[in-house]
Amino acid sequence: MVKKTPIRAAEPAKPKSMEELEKPKGIMVIGLAIVVIVVIAILLTLMPPAVEEATEPVITEFCGDGMCIAPEDCESCVADCGECPEEVLPPAPPAPEPEQLCDECFVVSRIQPYVDEEYYLNANAEWIAFRNTCEYECDITGWQVANEKNMVFTFPSYIVEAGQEFFLHSGSGINNQTDIYWNRVQQPLVEIWPNAGELIRMMDASGQVVVADNYYP
Repeated sequence: MVKKTPIRAAEPAKPKSMEELEKPKGIMVIGLAIVVIVVIAILLTLMPPAVEEATEPVITEFCGDGMCIAPEDCESCVADCGECPEEVLPPAPPAPEPEQLCDECFVVSRIQPYVDEEYYLNANAEWIAFRNTCEYECDITGWQVANEKNMVFTFPSYIVEAGQEFFLHSGSGINNQTDIYWNRVQQPLVEIWPNAGELIRMMDASGQVVVADNYYP
């Protein structure tokens, strides 16, 4: 006959103590702290080293320290900066040349008036001469010469040199530096300077009379 062994009821588990419960938590905290330390160390390794800003030495300036440093200048501190250079003034512009007026430059120098029948054969046998008495040239373009009958000649483009004499011929021809031609084609020809003592007038381009002479040959 088999002998039955009595079955014992399982003993209830003993409750863990507080120390046993806190031990895993402590290990976890330590592990997290180690991880944080490692991460911070890695980050510090990757960061560029801090550059220290250079600090400039503080210089205290004063007049007489042997250094010409702004705001010192030659006016405020001659001892450090020396005397200011003398101001060099630009050269004065040249004085304007006096205006050269030709209104009083011309005179009737000679005249060859009408000479009987010769005039009808050659009108250039009659002429009048003017002289520029000034020491500079005169442009008489557009000036006029007239007689008492108001027969008028207008000068073409013409510049009279200083001291030059020129002839105004009553007939036709080619103008040059000393001879100017009235080029009258009127028929029958009427003399321009018929008698000595008649009024001879020269007017400038504005119409102002610059010569008025009762010339006698």
